[in-house]
Amino acid sequence: MLILGPKYPNSWDGRPPGMTHDDLPVWLIWRWQHPGRHDYYHYNVRVGSPIVPPENDPENYRKMAIYNSLLRIDAIGITSEVWTIYEVKQTAEVQTTWQVDVYRSLLRIELPPETKIGAVIVCERADITTKTNAQELGIQVYEIGE
Repeated sequence: MLILGPKYPNSWDGRPPGMTHDDLPVWLIWRWQHPGRHDYYHYNVRVGSPIVPPENDPENYRKMAIYNSLLRIDAIGITSEVWTIYEVKQTAEVQTTWQVDVYRSLLRIELPPETKIGAVIVCERADITTKTNAQELGIQVYEIGE
């Protein structure tokens, strides 16, 4: 299942839905440093296999439970050529690379096979283990301070 939510134009500079208070400055700095990188963005994207509650549960509860059981991607930037997954963290750790790799695998199931999928971790800092693993997985790590 893939739930994209609203489309935000590249020029939009508000607070993305679901972006944490700590991660927001990291994202805004990155966006300021990379204007026009995508045609538009989706934030708070949900992907994965939902846990479906029993049919006799109230419909509003069922919808909320399904939505909350899916994995959450901070942002996806889209152009005519590529969908790029963005995970935003103050400090990226090796687990962040695994997280992004899982998101990419799940998107591959949901999108047409010819869709190119990029992956970027935007952070203030990342250690050498994280950077090495990201490189092996084909995930870019962008440290906003560098």
